[in-house]
Amino acid sequence: MISNDLIKNFFEEQFEDISPFFLYKDHQLLKENKFQEFIERQLIKSRRRFIFGIVSSFAGFILALTYFWFYFETSEIVHVINALFWMVMGAGSLFWFSRQYFIISSSMALFQKMLTKQNTTSD
Repeated sequence: MISNDLIKNFFEEQFEDISPFFLYKDHQLLKENKFQEFIERQLIKSRRRFIFGIVSSFAGFILALTYFWFYFETSEIVHVINALFWMVMGAGSLFWFSRQYFIISSSMALFQKMLTKQNTTSD
């Protein structure tokens, strides 16, 4: 059986620079030692956030192109400012959501390997 100190140290090391949003159900799964179910839930949640990030950044780029088109139609500088803002927002959301996805997925893969190693040594 894996110790609680090892789990606590793992999460402190892996998620020190991001803010993981663990729900009550996630904490309950950890307390009940249902680690595989916890890993699967985290991977599903991170995948959904990643898809949301891709869609929102795509929407930001569409808005930026729309504002550039408005600028060429009316030649007002406010459209260029809006276009640049939405391009930065789209790129920022793409970067942030991708970063979160890859941090969580790699951490959960490492956690899964750690669990299998712990289980094989205890058997």
